[in-house]
Amino acid sequence: MNEEEKQKTELIKSNVRIVERHSEVLKDIVKVHNEVRERAIKYTYQLITVIGIVAGFGFTAISSVKIIFLFIVGELLLFSAMAFGMRFVRKGFIDEAKLYATYISRVSKTISDRSLIRLDDSFENIKAQMESMADSELKIFDNEKPADINSKFFFTVIFYLFIGGGVLLLLSLVDFGKSPFCI
Repeated sequence: MNEEEKQKTELIKSNVRIVERHSEVLKDIVKVHNEVRERAIKYTYQLITVIGIVAGFGFTAISSVKIIFLFIVGELLLFSAMAFGMRFVRKGFIDEAKLYATYISRVSKTISDRSLIRLDDSFENIKAQMESMADSELKIFDNEKPADINSKFFFTVIFYLFIGGGVLLLLSLVDFGKSPFCI
């Protein structure tokens, strides 16, 4: 085996190792994406459960409601908090899912491109293809980041809707005397 054949064999082995590493990266991306999805689902469930319990409290105490207007507004605020929370989690999850889909697509394309390197090509051609791919692979994760969803704003709105709805529900149970809104 001449020197060029040895170098060609080394390049091919190197290419196989790179494809294996890219496959591992792809597995890691999919794993992280699944973990993020699971966290988002758990968080949404917990958020809706807590707010739903408070909203349900209002309906179980409906026979004791003194001011129906406060009761209705309180329930509307609680349901708004639930909807806003679901929107926040959905937006964050969809933005992140799009980002991971981009990563998966790029890494898959890289693996596919590397798999197309022909063993019967010349050493120079294989080397040129691998150098070209290496340059593009360095840019796979460049200029990509999850969209900023301003979580502080969402959490603040959810908090105030929840607190406001809860307070109004409690106030709807208090008899303030003669009020046009009293039952």
